[in-house]
Amino acid sequence: MKGLIRKDLLNIRGTMAYMLLIGVIFSIVFGECSMMIPTMILSCLVATTFTYDRNSGWDAFAVSIGTRRKEIVDSKFVLALMLMALGLAIGISVTLICNNIEGLGMDPDAMVDAALMAMSAGLIMIGVCCAVNYAVNSDKALAVTGMTSSICVIVAVMIAMLIGTGDVKLAGAIPVITLVIGAAIFAAGYISSQKLFGRRDL
Repeated sequence: MKGLIRKDLLNIRGTMAYMLLIGVIFSIVFGECSMMIPTMILSCLVATTFTYDRNSGWDAFAVSIGTRRKEIVDSKFVLALMLMALGLAIGISVTLICNNIEGLGMDPDAMVDAALMAMSAGLIMIGVCCAVNYAVNSDKALAVTGMTSSICVIVAVMIAMLIGTGDVKLAGAIPVITLVIGAAIFAAGYISSQKLFGRRDL
């Protein structure tokens, strides 16, 4: 699996550097969303690896030399989680640096809540992105992924807020509820991806 991840990293290194720069800029400009934006941007960067694989016929080649289909799917999800963690680290770092420069204190609870919301968004983006790319398997997948992922993130946050506002005891648990929803979508995306790719005729 390390070889598959390394292959994808080499293919997206140029795009990743560009996205890292965008993530940092957006984190600085949009202070309140400084953790979520780079996390979401880098989480869906894995979509570009599917484009390369389609254009080069990589999947058929990989399977023909004995690479297990499950391992190919696993590598995509592991890579996406690595990118999500990198985006979250950038968001946290920029938040701390900006707050320090501006002389603002950072409430630890608010920091944790923001990180949980960012992780939720990242997990949703990964689950939807991978499942859509394995389902559509065409250049249209990128456009479908962006639209579907954004809708899912918005719906997840709205559901969590409705649950939280409906019960006073759960009002402070909105980030955790959103994370649970995100984890469920991620798991569903992983299972769907394994099944879709397992049945695909290469």
